[in-house]
Amino acid sequence: MQEIWNNFKEVVSESIEHFVPYKILRKNKDPEYYSKDFKRLKIKVRKAYNRRKLGEHHLRELKQLSKQLLAAKETSKETFLDQYEAKKVNAHLSSTSM
Repeated sequence: MQEIWNNFKEVVSESIEHFVPYKILRKNKDPEYYSKDFKRLKIKVRKAYNRRKLGEHHLRELKQLSKQLLAAKETSKETFLDQYEAKKVNAHLSSTSM
């Protein structure tokens, strides 16, 4: 009975290794304070940058989006830091109240 079980486990393991796909997870290179809106705006700026040589209108669009991106970056950073500080204070308060 043990031999049958071992054979079954071996067949299942080999099948899993051969047929089940796997995904390699990559670490996100963006800082953790980047919000979804900021990332979307970053993609828009990248697309506008690629179109900048098509005409003056596209160059103006790039400049406008770049300014928005810088403002959004500061806003995202401030929001993240405020939330981080609030969590830190709440954790400190909950640990001292016990």
